[in-house]
Amino acid sequence: MRGREDLAAARASQRDLTHARLGQADSFLDLLSKVCPWVDLAGVSGSTAYAGAKPDDDIDFFLVTAERRSWISLLLAMATARLGRLRSRAAPQYCFNRIIELEECVQTFRDSRDALLAREALNLVVLRGNDVYWELLTSAPWIGDQFPELYETRRSASRTTCRDTPQSLGLLGDALNAAAFMCLAPYLWLAGLLRNVGLKRAGRDKECFRTIIRPDSYATESTLYDELREAYRQAFA
Repeated sequence: MRGREDLAAARASQRDLTHARLGQADSFLDLLSKVCPWVDLAGVSGSTAYAGAKPDDDIDFFLVTAERRSWISLLLAMATARLGRLRSRAAPQYCFNRIIELEECVQTFRDSRDALLAREALNLVVLRGNDVYWELLTSAPWIGDQFPELYETRRSASRTTCRDTPQSLGLLGDALNAAAFMCLAPYLWLAGLLRNVGLKRAGRDKECFRTIIRPDSYATESTLYDELREAYRQAFA
């Protein structure tokens, strides 16, 4: 609009920041893959995935792991991110807001009919595991019923090559994953509780979130996300 050239400038700035953030996310995953070779898929969601990153935004990660490797992956991801912040204060804040084991992820994609899940999945910026991403989309043809053009575009662009099964430490890995679950689960639940108290006191109720803790997955979902999910549900009913 005439007189609002600042809108275009702001959008260009967001695109530039998004490009930089994706580069930072890719570099982080290079480090993470060395300690977590069993991460089958790694992608970026949130504002960065929608090319609308702002300076104060976190980089939101979606991780899919091998069986009984979700919690040890989360622990190592948090530690790697923390190390990066200690080395450089300019490092972005990484948020691992959804991490899930492959079998559970496939079942969720196959059985869900959540329109917001479909939109988020199709907008995910996949940085590792295009083959797994293709498998997930293929297992959920219902997504194509809701977003046919985008579904076919993303599915066609994903690789379909067979993937190697990485070493996963066997029984030792199982034990480490169980230990990580026992340590992290109560910590993350309490941290989420305290964070919500602070958000409510600051009048930021819509940013409050639920911490979803299961043996095979971890996720956080805000009040605003729940409202958006309901809006999508009504729109696609």
